[in-house]
Order: sequence, then structure tokens, then C-alpha cells
Amino acid sequence: MIVTFKPKPKSPKSRTTNYTTATTATKPAKIPTTAHLTREIHFDLRLTRLSLLADIVSNVLVTLGPSPVAPTQHNPGPQTFFVLVSALTCFGSGSVPAMQSLVLCVVQARALREGSGLKSELDVGQLFGALAVLQSVGQMILGVRLFFVVFRRIQEFIYPSSRCSSGWYIVRR
Repeated sequence: MIVTFKPKPKSPKSRTTNYTTATTATKPAKIPTTAHLTREIHFDLRLTRLSLLADIVSNVLVTLGPSPVAPTQHNPGPQTFFVLVSALTCFGSGSVPAMQSLVLCVVQARALREGSGLKSELDVGQLFGALAVLQSVGQMILGVRLFFVVFRRIQEFIYPSSRCSSGWYIVRR
């Protein structure tokens, strides 16, 4: 769906000679124009905002939705609501690729404005490498630790006398 709506650069004009079609350029231009980058930046920004909005709305609706009860034949109950709202989460999955595309367009626009050609390619590689490291650290280390802290606080609130000896010392340090 994104392929359909994403702005595309204008193709080179073709000329016809004796029943054959030849293009004036064999390869598309590697340097995008400012107008094309502007259209792509606006598209990626709009897509990022809509994806994040869909993700936030679906998570809020799942949280505030009705409690699960046994469904009957005539009343499927909150399970149908949960399934539909969870399906809305799929529309939020485009936020990370859209953000990465947005970052790439911004870096290309900056390189086009400053006139630094090859150096910007190295900057893009370093930028995406740093983003990958941050994403890995966030998912593998900080996310697990944050989940444990939240789980532990909830458990202490519900069962104040319970203590978990394994792992509790690590979080308290």
C-alpha cells in the first residue's frame, strides 16, 4: 500500500526511433531533487504520525476496554472488541520503517543543501548503525529491566508481604 502512495521521482523522457523505444538515461539519477525530497519527507512524516496514532489508540482501547467475560451465542462480548482493537495495532506497525525513511530523506536533503555527496553516504551508514544499536539495547536490556520493575511494583502493591529473592537484588542496585 505504501508503494502505491509514496511519491516517485519523475521518469526520464523517452524518445522513439524506428519502432524501438530508448530512454535518454539508462539509469535513474542517484541525486534526488529538493522538490522530490520535500514530497517524500511530507509523506513519511504523515505516515509516521498516522501509524503512531493508530498504535496509541489501539493500546488505549485495549487498556480501557471491557473486562473479559464468557461469551454467549448471541453476545460475543468483549472478545470481539479485543480482536478488532488488536487488529488496529497492525496499522501502527509502519511507524518504525516510516521513521527510518524520514531520517534518510532528511539526511539526503541536508547533504543536497550542503553539497556533501559521498560523505553523506558514510553518515547514513553510521546513523543507521547507531539507531540499530540503540534499538537493540532498548529491546534486549532496558525493556526487560523496565518490565521487571513494573511487574515487581505491581506485585508489591497487590501482595505487600511477598519478596522475590531472585532478581530483586539486581534491580535495587
